[in-house]
This record gives sequence, C-alpha cells and structure tokens, in this order.
Amino acid sequence: MNRWKQMWLMMTLRLAVLVPGLAGAQETVTVPNVVGQTLEAAQEALSVYNFTVNVTEACSDTVPADSVISQDPAGGTEVTSGPTTTVSLVVSSGPCPVTVPNVVFLEQAVAEANITAAGLTVGTVTNQCDNVVPAGRVISQTPVSGTSVQPGSTVDLVVASGPCPVTVPDVTGLNQVAAQSALTGAGLQVGTVLT
Repeated sequence: MNRWKQMWLMMTLRLAVLVPGLAGAQETVTVPNVVGQTLEAAQEALSVYNFTVNVTEACSDTVPADSVISQDPAGGTEVTSGPTTTVSLVVSSGPCPVTVPNVVFLEQAVAEANITAAGLTVGTVTNQCDNVVPAGRVISQTPVSGTSVQPGSTVDLVVASGPCPVTVPDVTGLNQVAAQSALTGAGLQVGTVLT
C-alpha cells in the first residue's frame, strides 16, 4: 500500500472517532417530546435520529384524533441514536365510545335525561299504542341498551300513547250473558244495561 493510501486510511479512522455518526459510530441523543403533536409531525421529529417507531392507537376524550397521547421513552430521555432504539407512540383514535343506557319502560322525560347524561342525543320520538306499557313510557329504543356508539350519537324512542283501540263486537240478537261475555272478551267494559 503506498504512502498516500496509508495516510488517507489513517485520517478516515481518526475522523470516525472524532465525528459522531461517521463510519457507523452511534451517539447518545435526547429523545424529543412529541406528546400532543400529530403522528406525522412526531414521526418527522423522530426520524432525525433514525429511531425505530412503534405506533399503537387508543381512544381519548381529551386528545384529538391522530395526535400523540404518550410516548416511551419519554421526551428528555438519553438514548443511543439509530434503529436499535425503539420509541413507542400511543396515538389517539378519537373520542372513546359510550354505552347506550337502558331507558325502556321509563317515563319519556326521564329516558331523555338519561340519554343526554350518557353523552348521547335524543333522536326521533314516535308514539305508538300499547296495551302493556303505560302511556308516556318508553316501549322500545334504537340502538338497544348496551350498544357501544360514538359520543353524540342519536337514540330513537318509541313511546306509548295509551292502550290500542279495539273493535266493538256486534252483540245484536245475543242474550245478555252472551253479549256481556263478548264485550268483556274484546277488552271492553259493560255499561248500563237497559231492560
């Protein structure tokens, strides 16, 4: 090996020792704090140090969607630069789902208050006759209780308007006992009987 090549090799080796990052040398760096930043901005800040970035999602009622909730290691931690260091990020997927409460058989006002208290919105309210559920109480709801939905979602209600109408049977020509039986069987009450 000629003298110039030897000198060049010696200078390269000295530079590798003196200049961090040259010839594969690793340096100690401070992890930037990326909590609260968008995922794109966080990845850009971490890419400067060539870290391996691991991303997982979690819902959050306080951190906007696609923003960093937490990081590990925390910002300010001293680590070795390069892909051997992994920075784990938890990124917000948006508000956490809420569970639809059970409001069936409750009075309409109470049902609506419970829906609002759960962070939901009262949707369409439909009146329907019912022979079991008292007037003013909820017969059914959509979605059903226990369903996980996004905050602010609507819950539709069907509210009892009272007993369903019945058809009066024709009792003309029947004796009194048979006529009364036909009327009560239809869900009616026998009124005044004139003889």
